[in-house]
Amino acid sequence: MKQFKNLLLTSSCMVLLAACGSASTAPTTTSTTTSTTSTTSTTVYSSNCSSSEVTATLGLKEAAAGSVALPVAIKNTTSQSCTISGYPGLQMVAASGKIPTVVAQSSSVSVPSEPVTSITINPGASAYFILGFSDSTGYSGVSCPTSSSIEITLPGDTKALSVAVSVSPYGGTVQNLQCGLIHVTPMLSSLPAGYQI
Repeated sequence: MKQFKNLLLTSSCMVLLAACGSASTAPTTTSTTTSTTSTTSTTVYSSNCSSSEVTATLGLKEAAAGSVALPVAIKNTTSQSCTISGYPGLQMVAASGKIPTVVAQSSSVSVPSEPVTSITINPGASAYFILGFSDSTGYSGVSCPTSSSIEITLPGDTKALSVAVSVSPYGGTVQNLQCGLIHVTPMLSSLPAGYQI
């Protein structure tokens, strides 16, 4: 009986070895899958300059070719430096309340193309931006609301500065009028040539 068990064990081992041997000689196929990854880059603009620590001063209006440009200075009134980067927010306001406002972070006839940079505003110094819009020239027979002030929100801030100014931005076409369209530059360390505070 003992010999019969040994014979069974030996036979089992030989079957397993044969199976292992045949597996090791089988051809191996490697499958490679290539995938494309799409990456979206998002830039977050921020500031540690607070609206309660700065003042806003409007520069000289420049008007040409049916467009208006208005530079704005943001002055640091504290004894500490702060940094700012990105685009300001704008909201037109009238005596009756807020006016629909569309802010385009892009250049136009009156607003130059400028890169986004990080700016340090030292105590008593200023950073700048330029806002621009089409005036009523070419839009005969239609009209857009006029503001009594504009609320300016600094990048990364939630509170707004209010500046008294009368603007009436036009956009689109006579057939498809888009009132309140304002183009704006990012915050700048200095104004380009031709713009003055």
